[in-house]
Amino acid sequence: MKSHFLIEQIFHSAVEGEVMIRLSSGEQLPFSAGQLWIGFHDPMADLLPTALYPAMDERGEWYLAGAIPSGWQAGGRLSIHGPIGRGFTLPRSSRRVACVSLDEGVHYLMPLMQQAVRQGAEIVFCGEHSPLRLPALIEVFSLNQREEWWQWADFIAVQGSLPAVAAFFKEIDEKFSFPSKKDGVEVMVRQPVYCAGMAECGVCALPARKGWLLACRKGVVFDYSQINWSVAGLVENQPG
Repeated sequence: MKSHFLIEQIFHSAVEGEVMIRLSSGEQLPFSAGQLWIGFHDPMADLLPTALYPAMDERGEWYLAGAIPSGWQAGGRLSIHGPIGRGFTLPRSSRRVACVSLDEGVHYLMPLMQQAVRQGAEIVFCGEHSPLRLPALIEVFSLNQREEWWQWADFIAVQGSLPAVAAFFKEIDEKFSFPSKKDGVEVMVRQPVYCAGMAECGVCALPARKGWLLACRKGVVFDYSQINWSVAGLVENQPG
């Protein structure tokens, strides 16, 4: 799917180096948490595409967030195509949901938390700090309080950079019996996407149990069991 929009608003997010944009009203894109979209402000001038991720504020309004080039300005025209990947898939049967943010990017998980609220699930947010005011129904724990929610949850969504996520699961493996959770854990790993899937340059690659997974083709949300986490901690890609 490819669409053209005007950029209505640009502002900095809570994540260092990241900017959020709001698109002009009109055609609505089918956003969901954890998707990857590709944006060009000016296809003739932008040498590289920009990875954009759906995000939501406290009022439930959708935005797109990413490491947006300085040349993007409000009122400019944006070409977007996607979504790439399925995003987070919250089972309708889930009743105990844990959303884990390993940085300030709680806005990536807000749509998932709102979805869980609508289906009547109990929800916990796990992170050191939330720059957003969370719904009153959501209980908050720090990352060091894993014993309070890890075994309790029947669905766990984690988001962060590849090094942070790899370190998190290493600590989880050392503390808990992990195999019982493999089917209920999904991970969003923000990766640089420089070629938009056209060149298979490999910059966005994640080590799989067999071979590699390209975020530009598969998206940025994966089941825990798809990734070779013992190798993932050695990959030096930075989020984009």
